[in-house]
Amino acid sequence: MPACTLVDGAWWRAQAPGTRDNAVGCVARMVLCAPVEAPIVPLDAVLPAVCSALPPQEDWAEAGPTYRALCQVLSASECNVHVVLRARGVPAQSGVDAGEALARREVGVRPPACLAGDAALAKVAAHVPAIVKALGEAVVASQLPDATRKLIRETVQHLRTRHAAQLDPLLAALPAEQKQALLSQ
Repeated sequence: MPACTLVDGAWWRAQAPGTRDNAVGCVARMVLCAPVEAPIVPLDAVLPAVCSALPPQEDWAEAGPTYRALCQVLSASECNVHVVLRARGVPAQSGVDAGEALARREVGVRPPACLAGDAALAKVAAHVPAIVKALGEAVVASQLPDATRKLIRETVQHLRTRHAAQLDPLLAALPAEQKQALLSQ
C-alpha cells in the first residue's frame, strides 16, 4: 500500500484512531530515513494528511518520530520558506536574504539542494503553515515527551531568528497558549 494511501482516503477514514496514529508514525519514519530533497514518500501528498491527523489520538509513542519528521522537513526546507510565504504576501525579513545567508553558511541546512531551488523542498514550503499549526497544537499537549517538545521549540525558534517576518504571522494565528509555548525556553 503506498504511503500516501496510508494517510488519506477511504482506508484512512475507516481506521481506529490508534491505527491512524500508527500509520502517521510509519510515514514519519519513512520521511526521517531519506533526505527531504530526495524523499521516498511524496511529501506534498502526505504532509497535509499527516498534519491534519495530529496530535495523536491514542498512541503517543508515535509523537516522537512524527514531530521529529516535521521538524526535519521544516529545517531542510528553511531556505524555501521565505519564497513561498512572500508569494502569500508576507514581507521578507529586512536585511537578510536567505539564499545569500545560506551561501555564507549562516543557515543550518544543506546548501546544494536549497540553492538549486530543489522542487521537493519548494513543495514542502507550501505546507509550512499547516506544519506550524500542528507543532503549536503538539507543544501544549501534556502527553508529548519533553525531548520532543524541546526539539519543536528549538526548531521554531531557530526558524524565527532567520525568518521572523515570515513566521510571525503564522505564530500570531495560533492560540496564545500555543504561541507562548513555542517561544518559551
